[in-house]
Amino acid sequence: GGGRVGALLLSPFVPPGGTIGAPYDPFALLASIEGLFGLDPIGYAKDTKLKPFGPKVYGAWSPGSDAGS
Repeated sequence: GGGRVGALLLSPFVPPGGTIGAPYDPFALLASIEGLFGLDPIGYAKDTKLKPFGPKVYGAWSPGSDAGS
């Protein structure tokens, strides 16, 4: 139960000028970073109900693509 906090994502994989109203939290960010690096989730990032960042955020990248290499 806290307030809403904004986030700014800077990456060649994030489309410019986009906004997303989805409710992500710090654990979603952690789970997303762990997923990008192929790491096992830790702590609350293991919660199966947690929604990590997906195609709406990473509009210019998909797993297995050569983007960014």
